Amino acid sequence: MQDDWTPPAWFAEQAREREQAEGRLQDCLESKGWDVQFSFEDPVAWSTEAEASRYTRDMDACWTELGLPETDSTDQLARQYDAELDIARCLEHLGIDVPDAPSKDQWLERAQDPAGGSGLWLAFDAVDALRKERPDDAEATALVKRAEADCPRFWGL
Repeated sequence: MQDDWTPPAWFAEQAREREQAEGRLQDCLESKGWDVQFSFEDPVAWSTEAEASRYTRDMDACWTELGLPETDSTDQLARQYDAELDIARCLEHLGIDVPDAPSKDQWLERAQDPAGGSGLWLAFDAVDALRKERPDDAEATALVKRAEADCPRFWGL
């Protein structure tokens, strides 16, 4: 565990921005007739494909109406890559082994792949792997919870 690691300022900034965006998106969705509790963490499950399609259209419209940034622009993806490196350092500080990151150019190329970024390196994949590999291990479960509390996933704003 590294003792000299300090969380970057964007960790706290992202939490504030995310909370504000969730509230704004909730209001927008309600104005379009949706009676759902919006959360980036808990996606809404739909009973029909038509309902899911309508929700996606309305969510896209809200995203645009609110002026939220596109999540797949080159600048935004470059920002995400840098953030993923910060997240990896945070996870490593907690004692979680994170696979080495590809170069920024390789990562951006894969992220912009029309196939959807299949196999894209994300720091939190190490946490997800730990959760799957040791589901009944109390120590691993505690480490996963600490990682989720201390090392935020990048969410795009």
